[in-house]
Amino acid sequence: MRRVAPAARNAPSCAHFAPSPWCGAARGRDDACSFSRPAGVRSAAGGLFRRLPRNTRGYAGSMIARDADRHTIRALVVDGNLLSRSILVSQLRDFGVMQIQQVGRAQDARKKLEVGTYDLVVCEYHFDRTQYTGRDLLDDLRQNGLLPLSTTFVMVTGEASYACVAEAAEAALDGYLLKPYTANSLFSRISAARTRKRELKEIFDAIELNDMGRAAELCLSHFEDRRPYWLYTARIGAEISISQGNIEMARHLYEVVTAEKALPWARLGIARVQGAEGLLGEARTTLENLIADHRSYADAYDVMGKVQIGQGDLDAAYETYAMACEITPSSITRLQKAGLMALYTGRTAEAERLMERVVRIGLGSKMFDPIAIVVLAFCKYLGDDDKWLQRCADDIQRAFERDPLDLRLKRFADITQALVMCRRKQVSELASHLEAMVKDVLSPTGDFEAASNIVRLLGLIAERVSNKEFADRTIASIAARFCSSRVTLDVLLGAAEGEAHQTLIRGAWQALNARIQAAMAQSIEGHHEAAVRALIAGAKETRNPRFVETAEGSLKRHGAKIARAEELAKVIEELRVALLPGAFKDPSFGGREPGSILMPGSAAAKAVPAPSSA
Repeated sequence: MRRVAPAARNAPSCAHFAPSPWCGAARGRDDACSFSRPAGVRSAAGGLFRRLPRNTRGYAGSMIARDADRHTIRALVVDGNLLSRSILVSQLRDFGVMQIQQVGRAQDARKKLEVGTYDLVVCEYHFDRTQYTGRDLLDDLRQNGLLPLSTTFVMVTGEASYACVAEAAEAALDGYLLKPYTANSLFSRISAARTRKRELKEIFDAIELNDMGRAAELCLSHFEDRRPYWLYTARIGAEISISQGNIEMARHLYEVVTAEKALPWARLGIARVQGAEGLLGEARTTLENLIADHRSYADAYDVMGKVQIGQGDLDAAYETYAMACEITPSSITRLQKAGLMALYTGRTAEAERLMERVVRIGLGSKMFDPIAIVVLAFCKYLGDDDKWLQRCADDIQRAFERDPLDLRLKRFADITQALVMCRRKQVSELASHLEAMVKDVLSPTGDFEAASNIVRLLGLIAERVSNKEFADRTIASIAARFCSSRVTLDVLLGAAEGEAHQTLIRGAWQALNARIQAAMAQSIEGHHEAAVRALIAGAKETRNPRFVETAEGSLKRHGAKIARAEELAKVIEELRVALLPGAFKDPSFGGREPGSILMPGSAAAKAVPAPSSA
């Protein structure tokens, strides 16, 4: 008798499923992932993985012979079932893989992949007693730049529903196996994926060396000649083109693929290109059509949320991220985005629920962002939960002590400590603490995130601040500097408590627009240099990035008519470098552009030491 491994009872044959639209040519060499046909054995709770003896012959033996470097493969097996995991490890050893690590939980696998690199990952889709799936693991790793393109990722599962198969296909897996399967099936999927990696090795190597120009040329050559895996190289080439600012080339690649295959990732790419060109309305329409056709395509929701934030529609962005969380309920990155949008739009209870889940499943992960604890601190303050508030403050403080040079963590620690001081009625200490915080946020290194947190803080503790003039002056100064667009206006208005503070913010916004309109009026009258200089003066006085963006645009349009255009361009560039880093950014939590794929060697956002739970 051969050994058993769990499988879905009466699981339908994979042949019952049509080729997935995400996979390229069905069962051709351009497949983004390969699906196995279940072995011709009875599917039952006692169904078997078929193992091959070590003297494997026939088809599998020929594959092993072709994969000469299999002995150097570093593999990670992720499966919650001990028996199933043991059989997988044994099968890989039969294949010739000797360097194998194994874990029983997806969270443990995530931690291993955060600190190490593997050539092969074989992961179970379903894990008992948790909603976190193998797809969630893959999605989180890609979201945060932790899974190189050179890594082969194979999913195994006993779940044969169409939704599950389609979701796996969308994920662009290297292989997807339905239990029960033979060792031949496992070997063939691994070998096919590794063959693709080898054929594209020259492209991957160029990217690893950061030679993006060479990598783009190779991708374009593969694409134009329709060589094996041309769809895949088209996707990589478009990704490189976007990163290099060659939007037209990216558009061309996406449009050709869409015309031939109508693949969702290509349609998503068109929306990303439209967004990069500032055509947010067109991008939103493209995404609405894509989501209508493929409602489980989580990346489409990520890009849609970004577009909606760009349009200043924060309520819609929250709804979009919330839907993405329903599709991937254990995605740390998406939960954090939804939680932050909930806070920005006044949904405090929902922000609290989402961020509590982030802390519960994500604490200790590189994907975890400490802003989740700051959001929780605000929510717990409003809910009079002093115990939780103190826990938040302690967690942030410990994280800051581990990395005392991290300015962002210092600001988070200051915010949570101020909330604790207010609860303890330490009025004098709180006043001096606030003065230091305000001085910091209005300094050249201040940023929008810190500014919005202080506005929220002042609104919550206004009754505790004896100097009302200080609070009003601070709100006005922050608004004058950081209120640079409709979205920043809405975020600051949402953070402010009370009509008085909101009036100050609206006043700063109106003053900004009036000053810019006055400068542009000079340009309309033909005084282009005077207009640019007026905008530069506004930028230097308020440090508001809107002045810089407007001056830059005006100089591009009328530079030929300005005598000292080069001198002004240099000044504008210096201001842009100084001011734009502190401007509002849509939350990414990991460094990966929404909808993009990871490039080997690309750096994800700097990992912040995750606070440990109290």
